[in-house]
Amino acid sequence: MNNNFVNLPMQHRKTVLIWAVLLLSILISWLWVESVALLPGIIALTAVKVWLVVHYYMEVGQAPRWLRLICSAWMMLVFSMILGCYLQPQLLHHFFGEQVML
Repeated sequence: MNNNFVNLPMQHRKTVLIWAVLLLSILISWLWVESVALLPGIIALTAVKVWLVVHYYMEVGQAPRWLRLICSAWMMLVFSMILGCYLQPQLLHHFFGEQVML
């Protein structure tokens, strides 16, 4: 058996594991896409994927605390708005008037 993964430095192992989690989440999203009832789960899974990419691949996780907090707050705000507009479509009309077609 090949032990190349075990012999990798810890940072590389973490990168490979995060990449595997991202691939698995893409597969799960692809399988769930046919069910409208699972759309909130897909949105939540997307939020986790975005956080992983920003935190690890863009290395915001190594940035100063204030930058990590701003990025996390921005992601929470954006995905809360997306999920809120999906669960309560009348919010779109409240914010954008009659211009929004559902």
